Amino acid sequence: MARLKNGILGPFIGSLSLVTGYLRLGIPVMRFKSPLKDKKNKKRRTPAQRAMNSKMAVVMNFLSPLTSFVNVGFSTSTKPGQTAHNIAVSRMLLTGIKGNYPNYELDYPNIQLTDGKLRMPENIVARLENDDIIVTWDIPSEEHFIRSRDQIMAVCYDAKGSATKLLSGARISEGMETLKTQANLRKKPMHIYISFISDDRKLIAKSFYAGMMK
Repeated sequence: MARLKNGILGPFIGSLSLVTGYLRLGIPVMRFKSPLKDKKNKKRRTPAQRAMNSKMAVVMNFLSPLTSFVNVGFSTSTKPGQTAHNIAVSRMLLTGIKGNYPNYELDYPNIQLTDGKLRMPENIVARLENDDIIVTWDIPSEEHFIRSRDQIMAVCYDAKGSATKLLSGARISEGMETLKTQANLRKKPMHIYISFISDDRKLIAKSFYAGMMK
C-alpha cells in the first residue's frame, strides 16, 4: 500500500502495483519491480553475477554489526548521492575479501572501517589483558595542544561475528584505552581495528588493523 504523506502532488511512499516509492537522501525515488518470477531471474544470472552476489553476502554479513561505526568512519568521505555505508561496502569489495567463488573469505588485515586525513599517533599496540583489550599509543607531543582532544575509535570483532564498538573513547593525550570486551565469552580469534576522530567530528583517520587476539 502506498501513502501520499504530502498530498496528491507529493511523492508516494510504499508499493503500488509494480512500483515502489521511497526517499533516499531526502530525494523521492521510484523503483520498478520486474514481473518476472525470481526463479527465472536466478536462472539467468551469469557466473560473474553469482560471484558478485556471493562476495556481497560476505561483506554485508561482516558489516551488519558495524553499521553505526562505519557510518561515522566514512562520514567525511561522502560525496553527493553517496552514503557512508555505501563507501564502506565498496572498500570491502575492493580490499577486504580474498579467495575465489564460491570460497570467499574475509581478509581481516586489509579491511578498512574508517577513512580520512587525520594523522594517527605512532606505535599503536593492542594486547589482551584478562578479559579486556588494552590499546596504547605514543602521545603526539609536538601537536599536544592542537590535537589533545582527538578521540580513539575502536572495534573488536570476534569469530562469531559479534562486535564491541567504541565511537568516542579516550583522548589522544591519554595514551591508552581499555576495551571492555568480555574476552572470556568471545569466540576467538578477535580482530582489533583502531582509528581516531577529531573533537568536532570533522576529521577522521584511516583505520589501522591492530592485530588478532587468540
